[in-house]
Amino acid sequence: MQPSAVCENLHTTEKFAVLAFKEFANGRAGQVFVELRTGANGKGATTVFPPSMHESGELVKWVRDGEPARVAGNELRRSVLKLAVACLLNRRYPAAGSRHEGALVLGGMLARAGWTSDDIRHLVEVLARAASDDDVYDRVIAATSAVNVKANGRDVSGLQRMRELWGSDAADTLAKWLGRRDDLYTPNKHAGLEDTVALEFAEQHAEHFRYIAPSKHWMRWDGSHWQVEHTLGAFDESRKLCRSAGDAKAKTVASVVTLARSDRRIAATTDQWDRDPWSFNTGEDHEPNL
Repeated sequence: MQPSAVCENLHTTEKFAVLAFKEFANGRAGQVFVELRTGANGKGATTVFPPSMHESGELVKWVRDGEPARVAGNELRRSVLKLAVACLLNRRYPAAGSRHEGALVLGGMLARAGWTSDDIRHLVEVLARAASDDDVYDRVIAATSAVNVKANGRDVSGLQRMRELWGSDAADTLAKWLGRRDDLYTPNKHAGLEDTVALEFAEQHAEHFRYIAPSKHWMRWDGSHWQVEHTLGAFDESRKLCRSAGDAKAKTVASVVTLARSDRRIAATTDQWDRDPWSFNTGEDHEPNL
C-alpha cells in the first residue's frame, strides 16, 4: 500500500463506477461493508446527497460546514480499503490467548500485500482498541514486525494461517480485496502451488474425506456414516482452496485433487474399509476406525 507519487483521479483510472468491498463466503459475494463511488468508466455513480432522506428514514446531512476536503484518489482508495478491512476483522478478533499470534499472522499477510508499517500499525491499533485488548502495544509491535521480516527475505504468514486464526471467510475476502494472491499464499519453498494446496486440502478435510484407489471412489463422512461421494465434492473443496491461492484453473484444481487423494491421511484401501464390517455404517455418533 505504498502511496503513489502521482495523484490519481479515480473517475479516470478505475474500471468500475463503484468500488464495493463485499464479504466473500464459500466463494460467493455477500454483504457490502463499504463502497467508494467514483463514477469511473463514463458510467457515473449516484448517491444520496444532503438534505435527502435515506431509505431507512434517516435524514442525510453534513457532519460539519466548510469546503470539501481535497484528497488524491489513491490516498482515498487506500483509506477506504483500510476501513473495509477493519470492518471485516472487527467481529472476528481472536479470543484471549491467541491474540499475539493473530497479530503476527495479520501483519504477515498485510506485509505480503505490500502494506507499510504505518498502515498496519493504524489498522491493528484500531482493531485492538475496539476489542478492548489489554495489550495493544504488543499487538502493534507483533504485526508491524512482519514488514522487516519480509524485507529481510524471510517467510511471513499468508492466507493459510490467516484462515486458521481469523476464519476462512475473512481470509477469502481479504484475498479478493488485496489482490496479488500468489504473494498472499504461503507455498512450501520446495513445493509447487498444487502440492502446497493439496497438503492444505488434506489438513482441512482428512476427517471427512477418503479415497479408495482400487474402486476410484471418493467417500465422505456425513456425520453418521461414510457414503460414496457422487457430487464431485472433493473437486469443489479443491476449487475453494485454489481460488484462495490465486489459481482456480481447472487443471490446477484437478491436480490438487490428484495429489490429495494419495495423501496418507486421505488414501484408504478396501481391506482397511472392511476390517470391522459389523460396526461400519451403524449410525453411531463416532466415526468408524479406519
